[in-house]
Amino acid sequence: MNDHLRARTLAATSLDFELQPAGRADLDAHLRDCAACRHAAANLRADAERLRGLDFGVVPERVRGRVAAVAHPGIAARPSLVLLAAGLLLILATFAAALGAGALLGERRSVPTYVAPIHWQTQVVSLTADELRIETGGQRFVGAEPIAVSSDPGTLTYRTLELTWHENGREMRISIYFGGDATSWWVDEIRTYDGGQDADWLFFKAPQIRAPLGRPWIGNVDLVSVNSSKPGRGPGTLHIAGLQLATTPQLGPGDPGVAPAQPPPPGSTGGVAQPAQPSLPVDGSIEALSSRP
Repeated sequence: MNDHLRARTLAATSLDFELQPAGRADLDAHLRDCAACRHAAANLRADAERLRGLDFGVVPERVRGRVAAVAHPGIAARPSLVLLAAGLLLILATFAAALGAGALLGERRSVPTYVAPIHWQTQVVSLTADELRIETGGQRFVGAEPIAVSSDPGTLTYRTLELTWHENGREMRISIYFGGDATSWWVDEIRTYDGGQDADWLFFKAPQIRAPLGRPWIGNVDLVSVNSSKPGRGPGTLHIAGLQLATTPQLGPGDPGVAPAQPPPPGSTGGVAQPAQPSLPVDGSIEALSSRP
């Protein structure tokens, strides 16, 4: 069981049972560092409170009578009636709870119950985020694993991050096109498939994603497609929460030296470039890593 799934299991268990000290310590430590799991735990608590506050309605007289009969001392010799009364109460409670839970869950039936943090990395690009969401054509896509991840390593002024996966019975793709110069990098364009059976591209502009070379861009992204490759397709929206995007160009023998991109230090926030420690590999490898822990 991975850390995120274990944390969410512990959070659900803690709603009705006291956790062992070790479990409570593990849960608290994980929630301090993981925004996605904090959000999931808060949703669990909110749903539990709403379920506990449900009005199960008036108990029918017939059931009241049978429960009263069970409480009478002379009824002890009639276990079948005890079981019947208990069964009726259980059915009523289950039915009412199901109605209430269905109403709550129906409000967000299109939202996945578990969204793990994203980590996509190639030899020239590193992207991490808390959540990805593409909405187009009445559908929602969240980047379901497995995802093929690759990059065109390009040059100092051009690189890509390219993702392909299947979700909702459709092939989906994201391509991010990077520009740059000797001092900065930026995102020229983001493209996603439009979710159609004969899928084609939606185009997004994100001029805010720009940072000095050697530093990442940090923030949230909410974009609406500027156009599509086919008339009448789209529009679409792209949401990436907690995005941390870094890129390091592969340099030729004549290119100027560039400091490798670095992730932000612990605790940094906001859509601005931040300095940090380890660097991306710049070894010419074309191996890509895609993982959702």
